[in-house]
Amino acid sequence: MKYLKLNFKHNQPIFIDWAITTQCYLSCVHCRYQGLRYLNNELTTNETLELATEINEQNPNWILIEGGEPFLRNDIFRIIEILRTGSRPIYVISSGNGFNPVYAKRCQELGGKLLISLDSAQKLTYEKIRHGASFEIVMRAIEISQAYQILDSINFTLQEINAQTKEITAIGKLAKEMGIKSINFIGFKPNIAQRSYEIIPNLLAVFSEIINIKEKYRIKVTVDEPFFIPWLKKSQVQIASSYDENNGPIFFENRVGCIFGDYVFIEPDGTTKPCSFSAMSFQELGKNFLIEIQDKRNRKGKCAKCEYQMECGGCRTRTYALTKDWLESDPFCPL
Repeated sequence: MKYLKLNFKHNQPIFIDWAITTQCYLSCVHCRYQGLRYLNNELTTNETLELATEINEQNPNWILIEGGEPFLRNDIFRIIEILRTGSRPIYVISSGNGFNPVYAKRCQELGGKLLISLDSAQKLTYEKIRHGASFEIVMRAIEISQAYQILDSINFTLQEINAQTKEITAIGKLAKEMGIKSINFIGFKPNIAQRSYEIIPNLLAVFSEIINIKEKYRIKVTVDEPFFIPWLKKSQVQIASSYDENNGPIFFENRVGCIFGDYVFIEPDGTTKPCSFSAMSFQELGKNFLIEIQDKRNRKGKCAKCEYQMECGGCRTRTYALTKDWLESDPFCPL
């Protein structure tokens, strides 16, 4: 294999997250690329289609295609055609900008599902997070994707500006009004260039409100934070339905806590990493150190003593970005 020369702890990656381009209409405050554009280093169409074939051979449970804005690559539908093997789900993450009925129809024909990023139900907050975006445009994209029955869910990245109970209440209400059936709440995972940001002081209240909108509006929610499930247990939160239903594209019930190295993130230039925000590639980390990081018994500090160590383990990417130590305790943990 030219690209995916990998050794996994498990028999196969649970999913593959592939950023096929850094090209984008927007400049979002939490973007992993921080305005960086590979452009000249992005894989050509032939190289991209070759990599898509290799991804099939890895047999992941599902595949995420993202960017940048993935629909800015004119070969995106050729990529999806190769990846749609058997009943494996193919999900495309989009900002909704530039999305139109032509794209929606093609996604529908290929069986692709759409995840639209919507970090606030409030126009002002949304446009502060996603510079260059239009709230009206993303609302229209959601309507189009629903008309073609391809909308899987919306993604809401938790960060200082929107991690407030009123924001969670508002996104739940909007989802209900628009018939959106699922919301993926994604914890902020900075890359190595983002070492200065505020730890969210009211994160546990946010977790409570996420459960509240789930129960109130009967919306499926997933929370991509290693300490969310431990918080549920510690708080003895009773919910009407099980989290077993949440099997992708963001959450996987058979892997608790941080899944660093259990899935593959692929950069637009073909570099493979053990996490979407990892500062280092698989090759740079090396197999032995990767296994050491994955073993939650090797945690230091607070994480080493935590009763939920094996269920959580903290976010490795965020920990490294903030402490420069892959094994340290997660400074973000509210437990």
